[in-house]
Amino acid sequence: MLKRGKLEQVENLDAKRSSNDIYFRVLVWTGMSYQNLLLTKHQLDVAIDRATKNPEDEIQPGWLDKLI
Repeated sequence: MLKRGKLEQVENLDAKRSSNDIYFRVLVWTGMSYQNLLLTKHQLDVAIDRATKNPEDEIQPGWLDKLI
């Protein structure tokens, strides 16, 4: 069974002049601990595009993952 991550779009409440107004907070399990990642929309799009171009490296959910 896959370990699920969590992705949330959040507002940048303390945005600097050159910062994005929103970002994506991602919680992932690295195999040893949970890590929080902060990604811009562009970084998320690049990661999705990379996964799309390399379907052989994608993780597919099993039937139990789809059920839960």
